[in-house]
Amino acid sequence: MLASWMEDNKTTNWSNGLKFVQFMKNRAFHSGIKQSPYKAMFGMEPKVGLTTSNLPMEIISGLHNEEDLQVAITEMDQNFDDNEENLDKQEKIETKKTGKEQEENKEQEENKEQEEIFEHNSNVSMILEAREKAHLNLVKQAKRMKTASDQSHPPLNVGDNVTIPIPDVDKGKADLRNLIGVVLEVTCEQLYRIGTKSGILEKLYCRSEFDGCKEKFIRPDEVPNKTVTLRTAAKNAAIGTGQGYARCVCSTGCKNNKCLCKKKGLLCNSKCHNSLSCMNK
Repeated sequence: MLASWMEDNKTTNWSNGLKFVQFMKNRAFHSGIKQSPYKAMFGMEPKVGLTTSNLPMEIISGLHNEEDLQVAITEMDQNFDDNEENLDKQEKIETKKTGKEQEENKEQEENKEQEEIFEHNSNVSMILEAREKAHLNLVKQAKRMKTASDQSHPPLNVGDNVTIPIPDVDKGKADLRNLIGVVLEVTCEQLYRIGTKSGILEKLYCRSEFDGCKEKFIRPDEVPNKTVTLRTAAKNAAIGTGQGYARCVCSTGCKNNKCLCKKKGLLCNSKCHNSLSCMNK
């Protein structure tokens, strides 16, 4: 959305468009809360355009450009000043009224204050109603998501074997894509503690982060009582050396630790030096 705004306005000052993009997102319909975020916050839809302003419709219908709008606003300001002068004159006249008339005016002012209080309470009720509706819709959405997740990822029990995907940055190109583990504990928040042959993984996993296995490759009593990272467990389970991202550009045959691969304890691969005799293969 921000990129589109920059393209439409022919500018690279992206920070100037943040408020416009924010407003667009806040006034858009949200499928989770079944209303716009703006309405959930303020109890009403945002006022956009001249039709939602205080300008009378007869003035709006006669506007064709910004100059017409400026003229209309200037005339309204002039009328407002004239009304202020008339009110001042009216107040001077009212000071000469009898006590009975003053009591009537006081009663009218009190009624006006009551109407303002009622309108304020009505606005508060609208805001609370919109937020309660948003809350209930979010609860319903969470239940639907939980049901769909349970259907695609059924719960597992302690002792079940699982496969955990290994990120590309934690494995070589010829290493395993997944790590075999076993469920050691299921917390009350439905988070899983998983053990491997290298130890207990330090992170708690949610059900969507791994897949279950039908076969048994590892038992809970085979897990060492120590905490390891996923990277460490993946490296220990690797068939090869974990090579795949490090490479050297040696021109002396990789005979000493000046070679980057040899210094890391890795064998040179096909992406290292070109067509040279290598002692680290």
